[in-house]
Order: sequence, then structure tokens, then C-alpha cells
Amino acid sequence: TINAGSTTVGAGGRVSASGVQTYASLENNGEVKGNSAALTVRGNYSGSGRIEGSSGAITVGGNFTTSGSIKASSGTTSFGGDVDLSSGIYEANGGTTAFTKSGSQNLKVQSDKSTQFNNVTINSGATVTSSGSYRVTGANWTNNGIYETSGTTSEVIFSGSSVTVKGSNRFADVVTEGTAVSFTGKNEIEKIVNGEDRAEIEFSGSENEIGNIEVSGIGAKITVSGDNNQIG
Repeated sequence: TINAGSTTVGAGGRVSASGVQTYASLENNGEVKGNSAALTVRGNYSGSGRIEGSSGAITVGGNFTTSGSIKASSGTTSFGGDVDLSSGIYEANGGTTAFTKSGSQNLKVQSDKSTQFNNVTINSGATVTSSGSYRVTGANWTNNGIYETSGTTSEVIFSGSSVTVKGSNRFADVVTEGTAVSFTGKNEIEKIVNGEDRAEIEFSGSENEIGNIEVSGIGAKITVSGDNNQIG
């Protein structure tokens, strides 16, 4: 078990423990290795090193900035502040990424669409604004707060085979690479692209506002069944 104050891990350094790890803040230029117990940074995280997550929950209470890499927990990895992955690598590890701040929270990702999350959860009270494009490879996007994109060129690429998108979302561009995406809440989407053969996109919620729709896959379709929806 580690219960530390503000901690710096130098280049080539390595921190590992068999139990819970707690840091007041963490600058990591080496490696911090997780396990089946919780790994918590109460304040800010920064550095060029690596977090090697396992099954234990990873929680960062403050801002998270890395030019290194993080292998997320196979359970839940939670961020309570701004998240800057524009120069870093994020490995989703089959888990859930949660945005938990009560208030505004910024998400920056790499410009080459290489950032991938598995399942995504946005807590009630959080307003997440993202810049850049990224993939969601899991089955669940659960938004209990507010999600919006910064700018008009950001893409959210849903590549899971069957995805449910819940909550109030304001997307710039949405691209589907899986076979089925179901939007159950209220969404504003500037452009949605369905280019996969036999893929199905469904909007079952009400008051969706959808700009341009591109359907190019063989047998692909988009269904809008809710009330008071606007298209085009």
C-alpha cells in the first residue's frame, strides 16, 4: 500500500505496489504500475511516463496531462478535471472511461484519430467539451450530463458492433463503423455518416436535430422514430 503526498517519478523509475496506491499529485516520467486495487491521484497528473493499469479502478481527481501513455483500468478510469491526450497514448483496456467533474471539463485528443475509448460515461453535473476526433469501441455511451464538441471538424467514430448512445449530446460529426448504433436521447449532430454495409442507425428519442446524412453502405439505413425531430 502507498499513501503519498506530491510525488515525482523520474525517467527510468518504477513504482509498483500490491495494494492501494494514493498520491496527492503525481508527476510521472517513469512507470507507475497498477494492480487489482485502486490507484488514486487526488490532484493533478502530468509527465511523459506510463501508467500500466490492471483491473483496479484508476481515479484522477484533478487535471490529467500526458505526453506518455496510459493503459486504463479494465474496470473504470475516472477523470475529475481536464484531460489532455493530444500528445499522449490512451489504451482503453476494455474498460469504462468516466468524466466526473461537477462543472466544465475539457477533453483533448490526438489529431490523427488514434485515441480510442471503450465505454464512456459522463456523470450528472459534468459538461464535457471535446476537441479532436476519436473512436468509441465499446457498446455503451452513457451521458448523464452534457457533451459538446469544440469546432466543426471533430468526429466521434462509433466502431463497436452494437452501440447504445444515451443522453443529451451535441456532436459535430458522427461516423459509424459498426453494424448498429442506437441513439436514445436528444442529440444535435451536424453530419452523420453511415458507410458500413447493412449497418443500422436508429434515433428513438425526441427533438433530435440532424444536419447532413450520408448513407453509402449496401443495405445500410437510418431510422428516426421519435417525436419532433428535425433533419436537414
